[in-house]
Amino acid sequence: MTIWNTEERAGLGNTAGYIQKLISVPLMRGNPRAGNFDLYYFKTDFGNNPTPFKKLDKTILFCLGGPGRVLKPHDNIWFKELSLYGYKIVYFHLRGSGFSQIPESNDQDQYLRTEFAADDIEKIREDVFETDRQKPWDAVIGYSYGAVLAQQYASQYGNSVKKLILIGPISLDKFKPKTAKPVEVYDEYEKEVKEIRISIIDEIYKLKIFHEQLRISEEQRAQIKEMLFADQEGIFPKIEKNFGSEQSVIDNYEILSESSNGTNSLRRVGLNYKQSFFQALRDLQVYGRRTDNDGAVNQEAKLGELGEVIARALGFLGTVPSMSEPQNVAAITNAPRSIRALEVMGVYDGINRRFIKEWLLNGSKDVAKCIEQASGIGWKYISDEKNPSKKIRITEEPSIKPWSPADHPHDKSTLILKGSADPVTAAGQAESYLKQGIVGQQSILLNFHGVGHEFILPGVRVVPEELHKPDDIYPPLQGGNADFLNCLLYAFVEKDWEDFTTVARPIWNRLGAEERLFVTTLKPGQ
Repeated sequence: MTIWNTEERAGLGNTAGYIQKLISVPLMRGNPRAGNFDLYYFKTDFGNNPTPFKKLDKTILFCLGGPGRVLKPHDNIWFKELSLYGYKIVYFHLRGSGFSQIPESNDQDQYLRTEFAADDIEKIREDVFETDRQKPWDAVIGYSYGAVLAQQYASQYGNSVKKLILIGPISLDKFKPKTAKPVEVYDEYEKEVKEIRISIIDEIYKLKIFHEQLRISEEQRAQIKEMLFADQEGIFPKIEKNFGSEQSVIDNYEILSESSNGTNSLRRVGLNYKQSFFQALRDLQVYGRRTDNDGAVNQEAKLGELGEVIARALGFLGTVPSMSEPQNVAAITNAPRSIRALEVMGVYDGINRRFIKEWLLNGSKDVAKCIEQASGIGWKYISDEKNPSKKIRITEEPSIKPWSPADHPHDKSTLILKGSADPVTAAGQAESYLKQGIVGQQSILLNFHGVGHEFILPGVRVVPEELHKPDDIYPPLQGGNADFLNCLLYAFVEKDWEDFTTVARPIWNRLGAEERLFVTTLKPGQ
C-alpha cells in the first residue's frame, strides 16, 4: 500500500508570518494497533521583521483552554508581540479539536485524555527541534485547562521543558481528601463564584454611563442582582440547575431554542433570552471588574456594554437607545472549541466539577447516571441525538478521580498568574499548584486585583529610572508603554530568579498584584 504523507495531503505550508504543519502521531503511546492521527500545530515566524532591538532566540509552547479551544494563524493571538522580536511561539489544536481530528466514532473517545495530549506535545517538540531533539522548550504556557495539560506534560517529560507559566489554572484538589464532603466542597466553590459575580455587577453599575446616560437607579440595581442571583429562582441558579453553565447554553443555543410542542427548552425553564444575554453573563468572568482604559482593551467601555445588555434583557431600559458599541475583544474565551473534547475530557480526566460532585456522591460508579445528573435537568426536553453528553462513550469501571496538581508534580520553576475577579479559578485552585504541584523550585503566584479569566491587564508606563538594565529589558519597555503580560513573560523566561523578581516586582506592585513566593521541599509522592 502506498501512503500519501501529511504535507502532500494537507497543503498548509506558510502563511504570512506563520508556519503550519500536520504531523502523524500515535493515538495511544505504546499501542501501535490503535493507529495514528494527524496533529496540527503552527508557529510564528517573524524573525526577519526589521526591528531596532536585539533579536531573541526562544521557543515557547502555548496550551489553550477548553479543553478544545481552537486558535488559528492571524487570530488575535496572545504573545504575538514577543514573536515580532524573534520568539517562536508554537500553538496547536488539541487532539479531537480543530484540525487535529481523531476518528468520529465515540469508540475513539478513549483516546481523548490529557495524558495522551501530553504525549502529543512531546511529538510537537521533537518536530520543532528536528535537528536537535534533545533541546527543551524554553517555557510552556498553560491557560485555564491548558495549565492542567502543561502541568501533566512537565510531570511526564521533565527534561523537555525549562520553565512553566500557568495563567488562570484550574484544579479540583479539594475534592480529593477521603474526608471531603462533595456537596460542601462544591458549595464552597459556588459561594465564592457568586461573591465574585456580585462584586463585578456592583462595579459595572457604578459606571458613569448608568448614572448619567442610562439612569439605572439604586432600586433597579438591587432588582437586577435579585433577578440574577436569588437562590433557586435567580437566573444563574436556573442556568446551573438546567444546563450546567452559561457556556453550555451558548454552545448549544440553537438546539435549546428550537421550538417543540409550541415552546422551547429555554422558555420551559424560565430562561427565554437571546444568546447575547448568556454571552454577557459568561463575559462577566472574562473581564472581571477592573475599569482601566489604558490597555489593549477599554475595560470601562466593555463592562458598560455588558451591563447594558444585561439590564436591557431584564427589561430595565425599554426603548432607551443603546449607548455602547459592541467590542469583540475576548480572543481566547470566544475562540471556537470542540464540544466533544470538552465533554469527554471533562468527565474522564476529572475536571468537570459538576460531574465529579455527582461521581463522588454516587460512590464512584455509574458514569452515565452521573453525566446525566451533572448536565442539568433542562436537557430532558432535548432528544438524545442532539444532547452532546449522551454521545460520550461510557467506559465500564473507569478510574476517574478529581484532577489535582498533587498527582502530577514537577521540578520546574513556575510563574502562576490568577485574577481576584476570576470565578473560574475560585476557591484556591491556583494556590494548589503552588503548594502541591512544584517540587524543590522557587515559584511565585501573582494575584491581580480585579482581573478576570481572560487576564486582560492594563498597559504599563515605565520610566528609565525603574529599569535596572535598560539595554536588556523587554524591548517594548524601552518605548515607555507596553503590554504587561508580555513583559512579565519575557522577564521570567529570559532572567534568573533574582533578576526576574528585581526587574518585574516594581511593575506588578504598581498593578496591585499580591505575590506569594513558595519553595516546597516535598518529593514526588509525599
